[in-house]
Amino acid sequence: MNLSTTPQTFIAAVQRRYASSPPVALPPPDTPPPPPSMPKKKGPPARFARLNTSTTPNSTTTALDNARWELIGSKQVDLSKLRDISVQGEVLQSAGTAGEIRSVCPRVQNLNLRGTGVVDFSLFAAIASELPELQFLDASENMNLGISLAKMPSSAFQHLSVLVLNSTKMLWEYVCEMVPYLPVVREIHLESNDYTSLPTSPLPSNSLRLLNLTENGLSSWGDLLPGLQGFPALDTLVLSQNPVRSVTGCECLSLIIPHLTSLSLLHVPFPQEHGCPWTLHSLSSAIPSLKSLRISYEPFFGLPMPSSTGKMPPEDDVAPPSDAPAGSFYGSSTVNITHRMTVIAQIPSLISLNGSVIRATERREAEYYTASAAQNQKGNGSSASQGGGSMATVTVTLRGNNPQQSLTVALPLLTKVSQVKALMVAKLGCPVEGRHRLVAGVLSETDPASLVVEVILKEDLEDLLWYQVRSGMVITVEGGERA
Repeated sequence: MNLSTTPQTFIAAVQRRYASSPPVALPPPDTPPPPPSMPKKKGPPARFARLNTSTTPNSTTTALDNARWELIGSKQVDLSKLRDISVQGEVLQSAGTAGEIRSVCPRVQNLNLRGTGVVDFSLFAAIASELPELQFLDASENMNLGISLAKMPSSAFQHLSVLVLNSTKMLWEYVCEMVPYLPVVREIHLESNDYTSLPTSPLPSNSLRLLNLTENGLSSWGDLLPGLQGFPALDTLVLSQNPVRSVTGCECLSLIIPHLTSLSLLHVPFPQEHGCPWTLHSLSSAIPSLKSLRISYEPFFGLPMPSSTGKMPPEDDVAPPSDAPAGSFYGSSTVNITHRMTVIAQIPSLISLNGSVIRATERREAEYYTASAAQNQKGNGSSASQGGGSMATVTVTLRGNNPQQSLTVALPLLTKVSQVKALMVAKLGCPVEGRHRLVAGVLSETDPASLVVEVILKEDLEDLLWYQVRSGMVITVEGGERA
């Protein structure tokens, strides 16, 4: 449908979008009608019941058939039953006469008024005041949106739970002034509004749970924290794509918003001031109740940021293959896996990272991996300040059927059992076939030639980390059927 550029009332835009019927091309008079659509359990709709007449063509049945085709081709929307209405892009001028909206579409719960050319939020309030069931309002893309409090009906948003004001450039002070008119609001979305600081809100809201500040100009916690003081019940904060340069200053978060459990820092360019572990530990200390975190790994681990940051990155790929046992750790990138492990180990309270639930086995692997990495770095005399940036390894001895065939090698903890087998075949010429299996253990103190087996490496898709192989262990081939 072509959008109207002529200013109009809200009901005129709704009727134009939903109730108008385009011209219907009727079939030739002698065209038989299509069979009626019959519901499985119910009979035909009442409006079609009278049309079920003889199929013999005559003037009466042809007229009825044509009327039926016209009825099917038109919209015939009952506005009084609509729950969701969108007039996005229609230019709105007024809410119409008093009572008009309530008489036409009183049951609306979700309303989309994006890009309707409105410059005063009080017009949206006038519309909402006649929609007693309204719960969701999207007023995005109405540029330079202001507010006239004198025109705001006090009962406009009694049931509104979600308010979206993305790309409106509405001043933060105006948002705070609206708070008393939003008694049960749970989410406010303020993306791309060019905020560089959030002054203190004089009128607090005890109902707000989620505040979305994606893609603004907030560069420090000092610019952010004053505005958050007015929302003590906040549990979800979205700061993605803001130029926050440090975690310094976030120590007061738990005092200002003590119930914060979810934080999004996607594409936030944290520099490597003190190293990744310090940064993550500071977040964990500042938000002891943190359960869900979304971050981009690049700034935390000193990697170059992606060239395009306009889209949300995909969720972490940690789902195991269909033929792998439950609890095994997989991912699309070994580097991403090591980064994920580091974050999980540094923030013990997390239960979700980048949209993927952290399983108990995954946490145990992450803690073991991080401890191994720190031990290796300490043994190598290198600093652990950048923890997680290098691959943790274990030094093991590969031994074939003949004890004289042995090779001591440092392997990444994420080396698969299948890769260990291939290495033994290539370096030791040791056959590892279906009837063989790998075992890992330590040499006996009484008999150095014998091996005290601690674990059987029986799954090719698992890695050394999964089996908790330690440095100093011996991996050898054992005959017999695969377990």
